[in-house]
Amino acid sequence: MSGVLSFDYAPQGERRRRLVDEIARAFQAPEIVEPLRRLAPGLRASLQEPRRLLLTWRHPRERPLAELIRAHAPAEWQVEVGKPPRPLADCISTHDVADARARVGFTRGHLMEIVVFAPAVAGWAEKEAEAHAYDVIADLLGSVVFERWVGAVGAGLAPRRGSLRLAGRYADYDGALPIAQLAETVNGAASAVVAGLPERPFYERQQELGWVGFEVEPLDELGPPERVLASTCAPELLKCWLEQEPFSSERFSRAGEHFGQLVIPHAGAGLSAAVERRDALEQRLNERLVAERVGCVIGSGVGPAQTYLDFALSSRERALPIVQAVARDADVEGMSYQPFDDALQDERIPLG
Repeated sequence: MSGVLSFDYAPQGERRRRLVDEIARAFQAPEIVEPLRRLAPGLRASLQEPRRLLLTWRHPRERPLAELIRAHAPAEWQVEVGKPPRPLADCISTHDVADARARVGFTRGHLMEIVVFAPAVAGWAEKEAEAHAYDVIADLLGSVVFERWVGAVGAGLAPRRGSLRLAGRYADYDGALPIAQLAETVNGAASAVVAGLPERPFYERQQELGWVGFEVEPLDELGPPERVLASTCAPELLKCWLEQEPFSSERFSRAGEHFGQLVIPHAGAGLSAAVERRDALEQRLNERLVAERVGCVIGSGVGPAQTYLDFALSSRERALPIVQAVARDADVEGMSYQPFDDALQDERIPLG
């Protein structure tokens, strides 16, 4: 195992123990920033004031490491994780958006799409205007909310300052929110989604949920999908993952669950035998996980070279050893567990 995932999923593992030791040494060092930065290339550490540390990252995969640092910081340290939202006045001044407006809407998987209408960049090339909009939204929301809830940012048509306006040409701009209301609107919408999620975890509701099956459409630019057929009791969640939209478990569970898949190679077996083997694994795994109240199976799939089982895990630390034990009993080489969250998607945990 490599990267951040290994300590996140194996709390007693060697990787995690080594990182915790390195974190302790960093907090004892005369200069803390460089020792922390050396833990991961994309981790950014900055000292805001004595004993107050801000941790940010270049990619969501560095976020679990930042959380680990915060969890093991000495009590006298204040550690903030993620770039906080910038004050509205700073954003307006920095990005020249006092007269900007924005439109917010939901898309796949509870993600929000935000379009910024900014007269300051009217007439700019599309890519430059979209980059400006991205910077505005990222600063207003902060990194945690932005990564968790925003799926796309675009730039809409806005009137040039001081120009004559054709009637109806800028209806989208006129009907959009003032930029000053954007952060409150996004945070309110996110809170409403979470409040609407079931309080009980999937393993308590599994028998009450209906299952659906569907074909997985190829993403043209990425070639044929690894999984061609899917069945699930959480279709919006699974489609979000399969369509490679930004994924955060917090958008789909109010009970602290995390989601992922067991990848099971055909390993020389024909398709029918591979599916039969997966179904047997599904029954054993689901029985064990539900009995221990740590998770359950919420989906399955078939691909040309692999079959899949999807999980909602209430406790990764307790559930994954169960998955590993059952997987090893199946005696299939090359099985692995892959979490759905963006912060961990690049990693797979070998299980068999």
